[in-house]
Amino acid sequence: MTWLVVVHTQQPPPSRNSFRLSLLPPRGSSFVQNGFAISPNGRQVAFIASSLNGKNKLWLRALTASSAQELNGTDGALFPFWSPDSRALGFFAEGKLKTIDIFTGFVQIVCESPAAVGATWNSEGTILFVPANGQPMHRVRASGGTPEVVIKPTLGDAYRWPVFLPDNYHFVFFLARTPESVGAQGAQASGLYLGALSSSAVKLLSTDIVNNVAVRAGRIYFVRDRSLLAQPFDMAHMELTGKPEVIVAEELEGDPAFSRYGYSVSDDGLVIFQSVADNASRLSWFDREGKELQSIASDTFRDPELSMDGNLLAVSSDDGHNGKRFVRTYDMLRGTSTRITSGGSDAFPVLSPDAKLVAFNDQFNMYIVPTDDSKSPERLDDGLENDWSKNGRFLLYMKFLQENFQPQLHIYDFQTHSHRLYIEAGAEAQFSPDGKWVAYTGASASGGTDYMASDIIVAPFPGPGGRIQVSTTSGAQPRWSADGRELYYIDLDRNLVAVPITFRDGKLIPGVPHVLFRTRIFGTRVVLFQYAVSSDGKRFLINSLPPQGTAALTLLSP
Repeated sequence: MTWLVVVHTQQPPPSRNSFRLSLLPPRGSSFVQNGFAISPNGRQVAFIASSLNGKNKLWLRALTASSAQELNGTDGALFPFWSPDSRALGFFAEGKLKTIDIFTGFVQIVCESPAAVGATWNSEGTILFVPANGQPMHRVRASGGTPEVVIKPTLGDAYRWPVFLPDNYHFVFFLARTPESVGAQGAQASGLYLGALSSSAVKLLSTDIVNNVAVRAGRIYFVRDRSLLAQPFDMAHMELTGKPEVIVAEELEGDPAFSRYGYSVSDDGLVIFQSVADNASRLSWFDREGKELQSIASDTFRDPELSMDGNLLAVSSDDGHNGKRFVRTYDMLRGTSTRITSGGSDAFPVLSPDAKLVAFNDQFNMYIVPTDDSKSPERLDDGLENDWSKNGRFLLYMKFLQENFQPQLHIYDFQTHSHRLYIEAGAEAQFSPDGKWVAYTGASASGGTDYMASDIIVAPFPGPGGRIQVSTTSGAQPRWSADGRELYYIDLDRNLVAVPITFRDGKLIPGVPHVLFRTRIFGTRVVLFQYAVSSDGKRFLINSLPPQGTAALTLLSP
């Protein structure tokens, strides 16, 4: 592993005399998105790397060393965070919150945590964490024990990414609120909030900060319009002051599902981040053996949706490279595209069977607009669209329970203009070509409840009927072949998996899943559909990250 000096591609703010270094991942592996943290003392970087076999592990590299060290006992690690003394790391894996001593390698299970939406560690040995989306903020001793609730979210609220302040008592966090929650409760909007360990009260600090933050040397770091900013924070009065300073201009890409950006800051102001210039994904065609055939022209396209004949592609596009997304249609024959929305946060397009309409999402509001841009978008309802039935009558979409943000599957009937609940716990749904079945990600048949690590299930439509589990490992993003004889999904190791489907006496019978190839897909969970299938089932259009070993982390000096 080597540090490389790279040329700065844009002028840094004039007040900073900074330089940049790039860090490449270990040979034969790639960095996991948002999976890294620089130590408070600025001497080491912890990161998660994915190997050729798809396994994620935690690694450690001293900035003065020439190579990185793999940390045993950290398989499946997520969201690493440091102890204040830079001697230990916390992380989430296998449904648990764990710590590892970086000197002895000792791994300790702190407590159960079914998922993870952030954690922070203070110098008094307390870890503050959110075990799952929509769950209360908890505290627990770093040495292990029973977690205690610190604050509980009200209906429709979600706590994310807590960070302790230097007094070890107060903390800041991002509070996400649904429009329904704000309207029903007369509550303040989403934003950065202040909390305390022995109080259930929270205070709004800013509605302009709507993602994960870092707190270092009297400043709060956050991202706005893909730029990393730092703003002074007055600890005596617990409030933001002054004006934000640009640290990194328009280079950070976020996770839209959980409002998280990939960056980390040390106590003395060293910043490490993932630059979109090094980590930009691109829509590329692959054959069934995983051979990359060609790429779509733009590197800002995501959420691919192909028409039934394969001639039209609908995508979300970051036209200005500034984090603002719009829906575009792309003519696959002519290579031209047309922007058809103007909201700035438009994503996840779903084409009607005749490709004359597209449903899309703007902050969990569903809209429909003609693909020829002949009319303005029309709001349909709140929710997150997944698929349009091939007869054009039904739209499958997700709604989220306010008490725990658990996704449900609903049906909108264009003929009767009515809505109904279809599946009580499910996500990422797709109609079969004949309209008689729906494939979706859902709680496992063994009784699991975490849809983020769930199975691929098929249910009859319109129902009722029994559920059929078709996956043998956790997976997401199911897609059907055009003839309904094959079902695809992405497993948690980024493999594209195919399942043969047969029918007998009106029953669906899944075959044995087999891996087609390992992808470099942008994400496996909570990103909706990041690939599309050609009509003949021989090619796959995948939102792919750069090849292994090429995407770097960037270090910026103070």
